Amino acid sequence: MKQKMYKIITFAPSVHSTQIRKCAVEAGATLSGAFRYSSIAVGGVGTFISTDGAHPVNGIYSDKHHEEVRMEFICPSTAVTVVVNAIESVHPDDDPVIDTYPLLSL
Repeated sequence: MKQKMYKIITFAPSVHSTQIRKCAVEAGATLSGAFRYSSIAVGGVGTFISTDGAHPVNGIYSDKHHEEVRMEFICPSTAVTVVVNAIESVHPDDDPVIDTYPLLSL
């Protein structure tokens, strides 16, 4: 029986993407089949306004634009928690956004 797969997505400043990617793939993120240590990254601009108590990664309070990278990984259901914990352990954000989605086999 084929193992259930999940997509994991996170966003982070591009300077942190290599470390996040390394931790995710070492924790079990992969594409599938014979491919290992694979991911996709797409650049973009994140927007935010920091409030009291925030610790913005770029050190600038009330900055509204920030260059970020969207990183996507696929992993088996048995590795989701380990991969998410690995990403959280190196992610620079106070409360990183990490989405997980089950993939359907059609």
